[in-house]
Parts: sequence; C-alpha cells; structure tokens
Amino acid sequence: KLIKDLSRKQTSLLVQLRTGHIPLHDYLHRFQKVDLPTCPCCNMANETVFHFLFQCTAHRRARDRLRSQVGRRNMATKYLFTSRSLLNPLFEFINASRRLHHIFGTIPPVPRKDDDDDE
Repeated sequence: KLIKDLSRKQTSLLVQLRTGHIPLHDYLHRFQKVDLPTCPCCNMANETVFHFLFQCTAHRRARDRLRSQVGRRNMATKYLFTSRSLLNPLFEFINASRRLHHIFGTIPPVPRKDDDDDE
C-alpha cells in the first residue's frame, strides 16, 4: 500500500534507497563506475545510503530540517522508508541535498490522503 499512489520516479527512488542499489559512490565503486567509494560531498566516509541520510556533513542543514519535520525517533531507515507520512520530508531532504538530482530530477511531493494510515 505504501507505493500504491507513488509516481514511477518516487517508487524507483524508494526501492533503490531500501535496497542500497542507488547511484551513490559506495554502490558505483563495486562496478568500477567511480574510482573511490568515498563520499564526494565530504570525503569523510564511504558514500552509503546510511552515510548520505544520517552522517554526511555536507547535508547537515537538510538533515536538520528532516529531523525537525519527522522527529528524532523517526530518523531511522525502518521508519523513513516504510511510513507514507514520512515520505514527503524524506523526498524534500533528497531534493535539498541535490545529490541525486542528476538522476531523478526534482522528486515531487506525495499526494496527501485523508485516510492515510501509514499501512
């Protein structure tokens, strides 16, 4: 039900985030598409989904906004990737980071539903 009304772009992004098969350097390095798995934004760690979402210093402002929108206890992939009500803040973070813009462009907001129960 989570992806029922999502666009193809939104669904693709969410699946790639959940599986880790997303064009971040850690994944691309496995296929020799980039020289190093290191994050090109901060050069401090391998650019994994976890690093991108929760650690990269280059995205601190966008992450702070995400945290203020979803709450500290929801700042975990098990919530961000599975709760419909958290998708818009997640997509806003990704848009603000501009890290995946060259692949996905601007991710549109998820249509709100009155009967949105996160299931």
